[in-house]
Amino acid sequence: LKCVPLAGNLLVAVLVAVSLFLPSLRFDADFRLLVPFCQFAFLSNLIREIVKDLEDIRGDSQHACRTFPIAFGLPASRRLINLAGALLLLNFLLLIPESSIPGLAFVLLCLIPFGMFFQLLQKADRKRDFTKLSRLLKWAMLAGMAGFILV
Repeated sequence: LKCVPLAGNLLVAVLVAVSLFLPSLRFDADFRLLVPFCQFAFLSNLIREIVKDLEDIRGDSQHACRTFPIAFGLPASRRLINLAGALLLLNFLLLIPESSIPGLAFVLLCLIPFGMFFQLLQKADRKRDFTKLSRLLKWAMLAGMAGFILV
């Protein structure tokens, strides 16, 4: 699926989100929190997968893999990441009205690294830039996953 633009990225993101949702079929779950949690997992993993493709663009092109960045270029990849980021932000904003103090702290804790990520993304154009973004995104995802425990 690596050779089909976006297919592998979407599959990984869906599998992560579904793996978080599956235990709710066996155990009682608060769907008001579970659905945004799965959406967060899906969107943040989709973003990370595309960033990883941007990071590995040279090697993927040498192996004739048509990832999204190879097929559509850096500007289109940035637009797709920004779209997913906007949906992620909307996901956070929908959580705020029902959040407690720990929930609001979680949203702020997540928004800081994601904000830094999207600011740095606009200027990134080299492998080392995308490696840095990938690392920052891992921290943002960790903050998000840990934060959902607080909410």
